[in-house]
Amino acid sequence: MAKAWSTFLPDVLPSVQGCPVLVAEQRLRRASQLFFEKSRAWSVRTALMAVAADQSDVTVTLPDSQTELVRVEAAWLDGRKLTPATARELDDSCEDWTELVGTPSHVVQLTPGVVRLFRIPTAAATEGLRLRASVRPSETATGIPDDLAVKYRDALIKGAIGLLLMIPKRPWTDMELGQGMLTSFEADAAAAASSANSRGHSTGRRAAAVNWC
Repeated sequence: MAKAWSTFLPDVLPSVQGCPVLVAEQRLRRASQLFFEKSRAWSVRTALMAVAADQSDVTVTLPDSQTELVRVEAAWLDGRKLTPATARELDDSCEDWTELVGTPSHVVQLTPGVVRLFRIPTAAATEGLRLRASVRPSETATGIPDDLAVKYRDALIKGAIGLLLMIPKRPWTDMELGQGMLTSFEADAAAAASSANSRGHSTGRRAAAVNWC
């Protein structure tokens, strides 16, 4: 079940007297987006996605429509592991990498909703492409899963209050306090990122151990 933004309000509104509920909920959503983008602490596995012969780009379908893709953490095509890479890594090694065909060995995230296979497969996938991906709440998200809400509640409340205090020329505005709370919030996100890394997320893209071209 998802924990609605409204369940955080009793811990947020007392610190920003006079703040409208809708504004507070919007900042809670924004704090959650920032937190999970920086920490990559919310990870999901996709269902198998079909890949046709000669298909290089795959539109990512996430399990929850109220989430957005942050980053591909791992990928498998027909059960065979692919290596996440960046377009820059491939550009630096192989000028025409987007045109090469063969057995895919890498997956490249082009946009928040599309990944590209390298190389372009010559045959259709028998099972499909599956990703493990870090995600964040979308712009239409009404909350976050219960377990994440419990685990990161204090950090998200701190981030939301910090963002609210930084809104200028409001009765509750306090730039100095807001900046202090956001600094602490960013430290919480960094700590969560470190914990996620220790559970298997890489801190950066791993350089490919193959000849690209």
